[in-house]
Amino acid sequence: MRGRGGRTLARLAASVWPAAGLATVLFVAANLLILALPAGWRIDLTEEKRYTLAPATRAVLATLDEPIDLTLYRSADLVRDQPALGPFVDRVGELIGEYVVAAGGMIRLSVVDPAPFSPAEDRALAAGLVAVPRAGGDSAYLGLVAHNSVDDRAVVPLFRPQEAGALEYDLTALVAALAVPERPRVGVLGRLELFGPDGGPWLIVQRLAEFFDIAPIAPDTGTIDPAIDVLLLVQPRGLAPATLYAVDQFLLDGGRAIVFVDPYSEVERRHRPAAERFAPNNSDLGPFAAAWGVALAPGAVAADPSRAVPLVQDGPQGARADNIVWLSLGRDGMAEADAITSALDRVNLATAGSLTAVPVDGPAAPRLTPLIRTTAEGGTVPVDAIRAETDVRTLPDRFGAAEAPVTLAARLTGPAVSAFPDGPPDGAAGAAAHLAASRTDLDIVVVADTDLLADTLWAAVAEVDGQPTATAFANNDAFLVNAVEALRGAVNLAPLRGRAETPRPLERLAALSQRIDAETRAAEARLLTELATAEEALAAQLAADSAASADPASAEAAALADLRRRLVDIRRELRGVQHALRREGEDLAFWVRFGHVVGLPAAVLLLALAGGAVLRRWRAGAP
Repeated sequence: MRGRGGRTLARLAASVWPAAGLATVLFVAANLLILALPAGWRIDLTEEKRYTLAPATRAVLATLDEPIDLTLYRSADLVRDQPALGPFVDRVGELIGEYVVAAGGMIRLSVVDPAPFSPAEDRALAAGLVAVPRAGGDSAYLGLVAHNSVDDRAVVPLFRPQEAGALEYDLTALVAALAVPERPRVGVLGRLELFGPDGGPWLIVQRLAEFFDIAPIAPDTGTIDPAIDVLLLVQPRGLAPATLYAVDQFLLDGGRAIVFVDPYSEVERRHRPAAERFAPNNSDLGPFAAAWGVALAPGAVAADPSRAVPLVQDGPQGARADNIVWLSLGRDGMAEADAITSALDRVNLATAGSLTAVPVDGPAAPRLTPLIRTTAEGGTVPVDAIRAETDVRTLPDRFGAAEAPVTLAARLTGPAVSAFPDGPPDGAAGAAAHLAASRTDLDIVVVADTDLLADTLWAAVAEVDGQPTATAFANNDAFLVNAVEALRGAVNLAPLRGRAETPRPLERLAALSQRIDAETRAAEARLLTELATAEEALAAQLAADSAASADPASAEAAALADLRRRLVDIRRELRGVQHALRREGEDLAFWVRFGHVVGLPAAVLLLALAGGAVLRRWRAGAP
């Protein structure tokens, strides 16, 4: 038996080693073949194509007619101190490498490790890179400095893991800014003080300033500088006729504009002095409505129960009170055919208006194309139902369904006539001849909400590495940047702003984590409920007979002892639930890791053995 077993083992070894050797040779050969492929050849098997540059990026790279030099400052100590950052740091380097390959020699890359107290660190700090403090008192860096041939410079001070979804957009915008260094000019006119004075400029202005030269226009201006590429007309309530006429002539002469009006501007109400608390906070299109063929539905605020923002949790069953006039609209509310909205995932609005078509006072009218709309369940509530002290749970009682989705933002394109058919109003500048009709087709975006510009509706600010950092949870800023770029006719980067990297969690582990959290919370809630009930009962007994409570043998004292024992039992039960669920999660995680570390290689080896056996049989049967 022993001899037969030895021969069996020998035969098995004789079959295993050739197969294993064959598998090793094939593995090495495959890697050598991949390394021998041309640099531009890639195979991206990820579902979201995270290693494939988007068409918008390739379009920007194709416009390069002069080299751009990139210097990536990447500290080795950053990953050594924080190993969890490794994949993100690798991702930054890999993506920049893809730009170098796709640019065909028009992008040149240098990678520098700025060691502490070195000249490289001095250059990094002088360029404006953000230092990440290390435990030993030194600093680490992960940033990018770019130059073109005329020494224009662009900087990414610090690549942050929480902004990984915008990585390609940031890099492409940087390259585009250096390829076409002249920045578009954006002028802001209206009653909202987007540039301050309290707390500095709004986040939306800071975001626009990353890409455009943006500046306020005096609200009593009589002319709009024709050098302005896009005009933001925000809450135009109370502007003088001469100022509105200047806007009219600017647009008829080929200017572009994004107009924000609002039936109830909550952000204006919050930002004005207490003495003006009850002043009007609405606006409309005024004389432009009849010229453009669009207006705000009078006295109405848009609502949508299916897209309402939940504001409070109350009741024993966790009943939700939704604010049906605060809307969080997803992709189904965005126009897919327009570059402004085609790549947006989420836009938040509050007490927005309803845009409706109205008769045009003239022979020509722009075409209205909805950009953002409610769902088919949308409708309106009366504007007089909206007050600061309004209980949002009463708003559904005032809701009226609409026959079609409510239009919240629209694009107007085509010929138009002047909103001042009788010529310039009194006080208007008369240096130029009056334009009664547009020289070229109008291209205007009208938005029935000013609140979407407010910081709180689209971004959260937190301290990161000692600096305030805004993290967007909605695409309000991307909507506005997209609109400016689209109206100006610049390179369309809109698809990149919505190209977030999709997380790839292990589904069973994620589901188990959610169940652990839910069951733990349920056990905690039961503990607190039982404890509160017992305490209330005990308090009632003690209040009824305070004298008996001092007697250790009294019923109240016994009840208190029972409560304490019950509390200990419940806490022990809670710990048991937590331990069991945690153990279940750890077991599942272990087997997942085991499958990746051991199972997959074992499967490859088995396949190799099977292939070797088939090959030997084929060779044995061959003539």
